Amino acid sequence: MTEKSISPSRRTLLWLVLITAGFMTGCLPGSEPENSNSTETTVSSSGKETGDDTAGKPLSPRKEAMGTIAGNTITIDYSAPSKRGRLIFGGLVGFDRVWVTGAHKATSITFSEKVTIAGKELEAGTYGLFTIPGEEQWTVILNENYQMHLADDYDANQDIVRIPVQPQRLSKVVERLTFSIEETGPEEGTVRIAWDDTAVSFSVKNV
Repeated sequence: MTEKSISPSRRTLLWLVLITAGFMTGCLPGSEPENSNSTETTVSSSGKETGDDTAGKPLSPRKEAMGTIAGNTITIDYSAPSKRGRLIFGGLVGFDRVWVTGAHKATSITFSEKVTIAGKELEAGTYGLFTIPGEEQWTVILNENYQMHLADDYDANQDIVRIPVQPQRLSKVVERLTFSIEETGPEEGTVRIAWDDTAVSFSVKNV
């Protein structure tokens, strides 16, 4: 059958069928296949992209330091801020003020067995670990409460032990706040805190 032999009404009907089929299959100009490979990048309010492997990561990631002293496991859970060119002690962290010894959620220390710290016996369990940095002397504090944001709910009446310690000046800058536990004898060890150009430590003994 030739085009001339098709009546005008049938020709119109054929065009309508073709147009309808185009809409249904998504083949009309400007249509996009359903299974598209398009991607999306999320941008934070700061304008930094968070859709790659480096951007969008927390500036103070949660860390865990763990060590063993003659079978007694010590675990420290803390947020680890980095220096990033800032003045830390006497700047970002003020002198003579209670510091959460990290960022965000309070730092905690857990002993799997009884210990003695500065002559005070502590039961196995979890405690808040706070410090008061000073130019000449620091105070390390173990407190009953460790479930708080920063030191917002810190209460000195809940202190279990306060340990005066001398800060050590480091020859090499520690970029990110770091806790470590080291066994120094058969039943004793030290907990060390290091950041920027400063480190402090305190002794722990098994009961």
